[in-house]
Amino acid sequence: MEDINKPLKKPVENFVSFADLWRLCKMSWRWFGLSLFVCLLLAFYYLSVTPKLYKRQAAIMVRQETLGKSVQNQVASPQGGDFNQLGLIQPNTNVNNVLRHLTSLDVMVEVAKRLKLCNKSNALQVAEDIRNSVKVTQNDEKSTIINLEYISTSTQQATDVLNTLVEVYNEKWEHDKNLVARNSLRFIDARLKLLENDLNIVDDSISSYKSRHLITDLAAVSDVYLKQQSESDAQILHVNNKRETAIYIRDFLKKHATDHQLLPINSGIEMPELEAQIQQYNTQVLSLNNHLAYSSDQNPIIVNQQKQLNSLRSSILHSINSHIEALDIQLKSLEGANDEAEGKISSNPKQAKLLETIQRQQKVKESLYLYLLQKREETELGMTYNANITQIIDMPHGKDTPASPSKSKILMMAILGGLCLPAIVIFLSEVSDTRIRDRYDIEKRVSIPLIGDVPLYGEKRSIKDKWLRRFPLRKERLVVSQGKQDYVNEAFRMIRSSLEFMTDGENKKNNSFIITSAYPGSGKTFIAVNIVVSLALRGKKVLLVDGDLRRSETSRMWNNPKKGFSNYLNDSVHDWHTLLVEDERYTCLHILPVGITPPNPTELLSNKQFDDFMKQAKAEYDYVFVDCPPTENMADTDIMEKSVDRTLYVVRAGLFERKRLAELEIFYKERRFKHMSLILNGTSIANYFGYRYGYYHYGYHYENYYKKAYGYKQRK
Repeated sequence: MEDINKPLKKPVENFVSFADLWRLCKMSWRWFGLSLFVCLLLAFYYLSVTPKLYKRQAAIMVRQETLGKSVQNQVASPQGGDFNQLGLIQPNTNVNNVLRHLTSLDVMVEVAKRLKLCNKSNALQVAEDIRNSVKVTQNDEKSTIINLEYISTSTQQATDVLNTLVEVYNEKWEHDKNLVARNSLRFIDARLKLLENDLNIVDDSISSYKSRHLITDLAAVSDVYLKQQSESDAQILHVNNKRETAIYIRDFLKKHATDHQLLPINSGIEMPELEAQIQQYNTQVLSLNNHLAYSSDQNPIIVNQQKQLNSLRSSILHSINSHIEALDIQLKSLEGANDEAEGKISSNPKQAKLLETIQRQQKVKESLYLYLLQKREETELGMTYNANITQIIDMPHGKDTPASPSKSKILMMAILGGLCLPAIVIFLSEVSDTRIRDRYDIEKRVSIPLIGDVPLYGEKRSIKDKWLRRFPLRKERLVVSQGKQDYVNEAFRMIRSSLEFMTDGENKKNNSFIITSAYPGSGKTFIAVNIVVSLALRGKKVLLVDGDLRRSETSRMWNNPKKGFSNYLNDSVHDWHTLLVEDERYTCLHILPVGITPPNPTELLSNKQFDDFMKQAKAEYDYVFVDCPPTENMADTDIMEKSVDRTLYVVRAGLFERKRLAELEIFYKERRFKHMSLILNGTSIANYFGYRYGYYHYGYHYENYYKKAYGYKQRK
């Protein structure tokens, strides 16, 4: 008994595994061969009509321009007058600019003209074509090496284009460099003239200033003034000392006029007359003091000496006063000279500052003047020295074999395309196919027992039928016969074994079946007649009832008798045994045809007579099969299945949609049909033998029959 309580199987996505794809590809090996042949044919045709292109390569190095670097460093003044940033000399060459200029239209036009590849009307178009064929790349970001590639139908033309391209670019660069140099010379000459005038004006200003202030050398004059001031200060000090000494002596004489004190000698008055008078005065004082020691002051000698001493004192005072006045006059003269020297010294920094400003302007203009002179010389030298900006590292070279089209690549693409295109088509067709293909599609989606699958056995299909996966049946539907060993007979033998296992033949239990399908064209009649013949070959007593009262396909195979099952159901015939047709080849096989097609088949099947008939038939026969109409939009099958034991539901490969398997699973779980089992009809031969349940894997080898059915030679 089947376990109908287990959960429903989840629907499986329409996925084609690699094994399935490989199996389908092996089936369609002829298409692979044809696709490979066509792709290779197209590849050879493409190689024959496509012009051969040759590639030539070259490499050049961009030289770095560093003219004027040493001169700029030499002209840099100590005060910071560095003129390196004036931009009169070209900076280091920008490699990216060279890359762009090499592929510019003006260069390409000149290349086309020199090689005589164009005329005036199509010069731009030819230049564009050359530029599209030239590939210019930098070796790496920090390198100044440029790689050139050119593809052409002629190796000589490719070599000439690369050589001419480098030559034209060098000439244009040289022309631009000389043009810049000439403009620089004009600018330098104009600036030199202006600087000459400015220098003359500055020189005249310095000369007139020195003449106006009587300056030959400002530093030397400053030293003279400082020396004069120092000497004047020393003289003033000395005169002041002498004056103070004279005043002291004068005050001393006045203070000691009566006590006859000695006057100081060598006091520093530096006046010989006065010093002689002081010496004489001191001598008189000493003489007077000696006389007073032993005589009175009334002594005429002492009185006379006092008179002489007073006279000499007066003379000294007069001389001292005169000397003080002379010193005052000398002191005033020295102070005036000192003030004059101080005034000149104080005015000297202002003169120095003004003169330094003028001289600084002179130095700046002189530095710029010298710098421009150097630049003019360098520019003139650069114009005479014509070194190319580029240096050829690798001459144009390349292989003599065509670079395009690549024969190996084209053939490889053709082989890959020839092999992949059919595989892709097969994969897409299988993925887009929503119909059942083999028993794998059923077993992975439903839990309904599948008792067997029948390979396709029919006429050759049209291209349309193959594309739509339709399998028209042979007109001769009876294919099972005694001793026949083809794949279809073996399939029905497998189904027969399953049916024998499902029933109790001795007690005649569970021996009645209805055979139905979802819709017409599924092959249920083909399955029914061949199952009963297969059982009859085993000596089983079998009854086949044509229960399709509408179309009566089974009855037509036995000449469609005028009386049959419909006559029994409408009570026109009371004994159904009289309506049986016995097969001439199989005596144990009886057929109950439809007879006259009734207008009301559903009502006939609904009466009690059908149930009584089934009870009698099950008791008399080992197996009873009822060929029922499709379940789609008809209730006949639902009525008849109530009186039978089991239901055989035929599913047609290539016709039955996979999504409808969910409906069958619901029917199975809800027991709409008693003990429902599935039979898969119309499977592909390759699917049939390639699947693990196929007869090949059970030891049967029917390759000869398979090849015979499809026109192949049999094995010897």
